[in-house]
Amino acid sequence: MNIFNIVADSLKALKRHPKLLFPALMLSLFAIIVAYVASHLFLSAIPGQVLSNHQLYSRVTLALTRVAPLLALISLLVFLAGVMVKGTYIDLCYNLRKYPKRPSLRHSFKVALSRYKDLLVYEIAVTLAFLLLLLVTLGPIFLLANSTIIQPYLSGTAISSQSYINLSGLLVIMLVALAILYIAVSVLLWLGPPIIVLDAADAKRALSMSINLGKKEPFRIFGTIVASYFVVAIALFLSRILQAIPFLGVILSFIISIGIAAFIELVAPIYYLSFHKR
Repeated sequence: MNIFNIVADSLKALKRHPKLLFPALMLSLFAIIVAYVASHLFLSAIPGQVLSNHQLYSRVTLALTRVAPLLALISLLVFLAGVMVKGTYIDLCYNLRKYPKRPSLRHSFKVALSRYKDLLVYEIAVTLAFLLLLLVTLGPIFLLANSTIIQPYLSGTAISSQSYINLSGLLVIMLVALAILYIAVSVLLWLGPPIIVLDAADAKRALSMSINLGKKEPFRIFGTIVASYFVVAIALFLSRILQAIPFLGVILSFIISIGIAAFIELVAPIYYLSFHKR
């Protein structure tokens, strides 16, 4: 068993059982509806005409302030639904091993519901970890841009070329740091959800086990993630080509997007089942 078998098994599962697309379909439809409502509310909060750049900046800020509570609620709902979908896919992978011809969506949904609390705690911890990464790496960029570019621009002060050079240099350094840290954290936390569902572990134990596995086999985990996203890249490229076909292309592109979402959720649990729960 190698990382390419993991990716192949994930694709085969979708091919043999198209109903595995259903949870991702429901989540995608929910997210689309939510995004449409949020964008409509945001755009309606900004006037069609503004008199100056400063006024535009103020109106956009005001619109964000007005819409922020709704956006927070919408993001929370999508996040909560996504946790449930993740748990369902993890148990579906286990079901595929036990009942390869008839995996039960209903049973997997019930299992995900029973493990939902720990899954939610774990996903919140993961989200906070990535938000901290963004704050540490992108925060200094925003502060420098605000003091040397944005504020002088709004006040009509000339912006020196050195300001742009300093900002560009800091941007490159911080983006490289963000990429390295993002990869490291992703590898360390990747197997937590499968451990919670398949081993009935609580969030704290799953976090510890996931970090230990990430330290023991970082290259295999990273290689699996890279291989899976290579497949995603090919699927996205195909989807982009199909969009050129009127009407039918849009439908096919949407189906591919659903398949990508389902495929991504299958890779980690199949990896864990293959290497750690034979």
